[in-house]
Amino acid sequence: MSDTVSPAPTLLTLRDTIDARWPSRSKASDGIMGDAAHQARASDHNQGNAFDVTHDATNGPDLDALADVLIQDARTRYVIWNRRIRNRAFNAGAWRPYSGASPHTEHLHISVFAELRDDTSPWKLSAEEPPAGEPPVSTEGSRHVAVFFAGVGLLAAVALLVRHAAHDDRARRRRTAWS
Repeated sequence: MSDTVSPAPTLLTLRDTIDARWPSRSKASDGIMGDAAHQARASDHNQGNAFDVTHDATNGPDLDALADVLIQDARTRYVIWNRRIRNRAFNAGAWRPYSGASPHTEHLHISVFAELRDDTSPWKLSAEEPPAGEPPVSTEGSRHVAVFFAGVGLLAAVALLVRHAAHDDRARRRRTAWS
Protein backbone atom coordinates (compact mmCIF):
# COMPACT_ATOMS: atom_id res chain seq x y z
CA MET A 1 0.00 0.00 0.00
CA SER A 2 1.28 3.49 -0.79
CA ASP A 3 1.84 6.30 1.70
CA THR A 4 -1.54 7.01 3.33
CA VAL A 5 -1.01 10.77 3.67
CA SER A 6 -0.90 11.47 -0.04
CA PRO A 7 -3.56 11.40 -2.76
CA ALA A 8 -4.77 7.86 -3.40
CA PRO A 9 -3.51 6.71 -6.81
CA THR A 10 -6.99 5.42 -7.65
CA LEU A 11 -8.42 8.92 -7.09
CA LEU A 12 -5.73 10.47 -9.26
CA THR A 13 -6.80 8.03 -11.98
CA LEU A 14 -10.45 9.00 -11.44
CA ARG A 15 -9.63 12.72 -11.51
CA ASP A 16 -7.59 12.36 -14.70
CA THR A 17 -10.37 10.32 -16.34
CA ILE A 18 -13.00 12.92 -15.43
CA ASP A 19 -10.74 15.74 -16.65
CA ALA A 20 -10.19 13.96 -19.97
CA ARG A 21 -13.93 13.37 -20.46
CA TRP A 22 -14.97 16.90 -19.45
CA PRO A 23 -11.91 19.09 -20.18
CA SER A 24 -13.80 22.40 -19.82
CA ARG A 25 -15.47 21.59 -16.51
CA SER A 26 -15.03 23.86 -13.50
CA LYS A 27 -12.63 22.61 -10.84
CA ALA A 28 -13.48 25.30 -8.29
CA SER A 29 -14.52 22.79 -5.59
CA ASP A 30 -12.24 19.92 -6.63
CA GLY A 31 -9.94 18.49 -4.03
CA ILE A 32 -8.37 15.35 -2.63
CA MET A 33 -6.19 16.31 0.32
CA GLY A 34 -7.85 17.87 3.34
CA ASP A 35 -7.38 21.56 4.10
CA ALA A 36 -7.08 23.01 7.63
CA ALA A 37 -10.84 22.67 8.20
CA HIS A 38 -10.69 18.98 7.24
CA GLN A 39 -7.62 18.40 9.39
CA ALA A 40 -9.58 19.55 12.46
CA ARG A 41 -11.99 16.62 12.14
CA ALA A 42 -12.14 13.04 10.92
CA SER A 43 -12.20 13.03 7.12
CA ASP A 44 -11.12 10.63 4.39
CA HIS A 45 -9.54 13.69 2.74
CA ASN A 46 -6.89 13.72 5.48
CA GLN A 47 -5.41 10.45 4.20
CA GLY A 48 -6.05 11.29 0.52
CA ASN A 49 -8.86 8.72 0.24
CA ALA A 50 -11.60 11.14 -0.86
CA PHE A 51 -12.12 13.28 -3.93
CA ASP A 52 -14.52 16.19 -4.45
CA VAL A 53 -15.78 16.73 -8.02
CA THR A 54 -17.13 20.22 -8.75
CA HIS A 55 -20.76 20.59 -9.84
CA ASP A 56 -20.75 22.22 -13.29
CA ALA A 57 -24.16 21.88 -14.94
CA THR A 58 -22.92 23.52 -18.15
CA ASN A 59 -19.66 21.65 -18.81
CA GLY A 60 -20.33 18.40 -16.94
CA PRO A 61 -20.30 15.91 -15.51
CA ASP A 62 -23.89 15.20 -14.46
CA LEU A 63 -23.19 14.42 -10.80
CA ASP A 64 -26.42 12.44 -10.30
CA ALA A 65 -25.44 10.06 -13.10
CA LEU A 66 -21.81 10.00 -11.99
CA ALA A 67 -22.78 9.11 -8.40
CA ASP A 68 -24.95 6.25 -9.71
CA VAL A 69 -21.99 4.79 -11.60
CA LEU A 70 -19.30 5.41 -8.98
CA ILE A 71 -21.24 3.66 -6.19
CA GLN A 72 -21.15 0.48 -8.30
CA ASP A 73 -17.33 0.40 -8.31
CA ALA A 74 -15.81 -1.93 -5.68
CA ARG A 75 -13.31 0.78 -4.68
CA THR A 76 -16.08 3.21 -3.67
CA ARG A 77 -16.86 3.31 0.04
CA TYR A 78 -19.57 5.99 -0.20
CA VAL A 79 -20.65 9.07 -2.15
CA ILE A 80 -22.22 12.32 -0.90
CA TRP A 81 -24.01 14.69 -3.24
CA ASN A 82 -26.75 17.30 -2.90
CA ARG A 83 -27.72 16.67 0.75
CA ARG A 84 -27.74 12.89 0.24
CA ILE A 85 -25.34 10.02 0.99
CA ARG A 86 -25.23 6.47 -0.31
CA ASN A 87 -23.19 3.47 0.64
CA ARG A 88 -23.76 -0.05 -0.67
CA ALA A 89 -23.46 -1.37 2.90
CA PHE A 90 -26.62 0.51 4.00
CA ASN A 91 -30.12 0.16 2.55
CA ALA A 92 -28.75 -1.65 -0.52
CA GLY A 93 -26.97 1.53 -1.59
CA ALA A 94 -30.08 3.71 -1.61
CA TRP A 95 -29.76 7.45 -1.06
CA ARG A 96 -30.32 8.68 2.52
CA PRO A 97 -30.54 12.24 3.78
CA TYR A 98 -27.19 13.81 4.65
CA SER A 99 -26.91 16.65 7.15
CA GLY A 100 -23.17 17.10 7.57
CA ALA A 101 -21.35 20.43 7.85
CA SER A 102 -21.40 20.85 4.05
CA PRO A 103 -24.58 20.03 2.14
CA HIS A 104 -22.38 18.97 -0.81
CA THR A 105 -24.40 20.98 -3.31
CA GLU A 106 -21.29 22.46 -4.92
CA HIS A 107 -19.49 19.14 -5.37
CA LEU A 108 -19.84 15.36 -5.24
CA HIS A 109 -17.71 13.65 -2.60
CA ILE A 110 -16.41 10.12 -3.22
CA SER A 111 -14.52 8.15 -0.58
CA VAL A 112 -12.64 4.98 -1.42
CA PHE A 113 -11.65 2.05 0.75
CA ALA A 114 -8.12 2.57 2.10
CA GLU A 115 -7.11 -0.97 1.14
CA LEU A 116 -8.08 -0.29 -2.51
CA ARG A 117 -6.46 3.15 -2.79
CA ASP A 118 -3.62 1.84 -4.99
CA ASP A 119 -5.92 0.24 -7.58
CA THR A 120 -5.42 2.34 -10.71
CA SER A 121 -7.61 0.28 -13.02
CA PRO A 122 -9.89 2.38 -15.24
CA TRP A 123 -12.97 4.01 -13.73
CA LYS A 124 -16.32 3.67 -15.45
CA LEU A 125 -17.96 7.10 -15.82
CA SER A 126 -21.30 6.24 -17.41
CA ALA A 127 -23.81 3.42 -17.39
CA GLU A 128 -23.14 2.79 -21.11
CA GLU A 129 -19.50 1.92 -20.53
CA PRO A 130 -18.34 -1.64 -19.91
CA PRO A 131 -17.30 -2.43 -16.33
CA ALA A 132 -13.90 -1.06 -15.37
CA GLY A 133 -11.08 -3.11 -16.78
CA GLU A 134 -13.18 -4.80 -19.47
CA PRO A 135 -12.86 -3.88 -23.14
CA PRO A 136 -15.91 -2.48 -24.91
CA VAL A 137 -18.20 -5.14 -26.33
CA SER A 138 -17.94 -5.35 -30.09
CA THR A 139 -20.96 -6.34 -32.14
CA GLU A 140 -18.70 -7.20 -35.09
CA GLY A 141 -18.03 -10.72 -33.76
CA SER A 142 -21.75 -11.26 -33.19
CA ARG A 143 -22.43 -10.31 -36.79
CA HIS A 144 -19.87 -12.86 -38.01
CA VAL A 145 -21.40 -15.56 -35.82
CA ALA A 146 -24.88 -14.76 -37.15
CA VAL A 147 -23.61 -14.93 -40.75
CA PHE A 148 -21.89 -18.24 -39.99
CA PHE A 149 -25.02 -19.78 -38.51
CA ALA A 150 -27.14 -18.42 -41.33
CA GLY A 151 -24.72 -20.13 -43.73
CA VAL A 152 -24.92 -23.38 -41.75
CA GLY A 153 -28.69 -23.14 -41.83
CA LEU A 154 -28.65 -22.63 -45.58
CA LEU A 155 -26.34 -25.63 -46.04
CA ALA A 156 -28.59 -27.76 -43.83
CA ALA A 157 -31.62 -26.73 -45.88
CA VAL A 158 -29.83 -27.61 -49.13
CA ALA A 159 -28.76 -30.96 -47.68
CA LEU A 160 -32.35 -31.73 -46.70
CA LEU A 161 -33.59 -30.81 -50.18
CA VAL A 162 -30.95 -33.03 -51.81
CA ARG A 163 -31.81 -35.89 -49.45
CA HIS A 164 -35.52 -35.43 -50.08
CA ALA A 165 -34.96 -35.32 -53.84
CA ALA A 166 -32.83 -38.49 -53.66
CA HIS A 167 -35.50 -40.20 -51.57
CA ASP A 168 -38.21 -39.20 -54.05
CA ASP A 169 -36.05 -40.46 -56.92
CA ARG A 170 -35.51 -43.86 -55.22
CA ALA A 171 -39.24 -44.15 -54.46
CA ARG A 172 -40.09 -43.32 -58.09
CA ARG A 173 -37.65 -45.99 -59.32
CA ARG A 174 -39.14 -48.59 -56.97
CA ARG A 175 -42.67 -47.81 -58.16
CA THR A 176 -41.53 -48.01 -61.80
CA ALA A 177 -39.77 -51.35 -61.15
CA TRP A 178 -42.95 -52.93 -59.65
CA SER A 179 -45.21 -51.74 -62.35
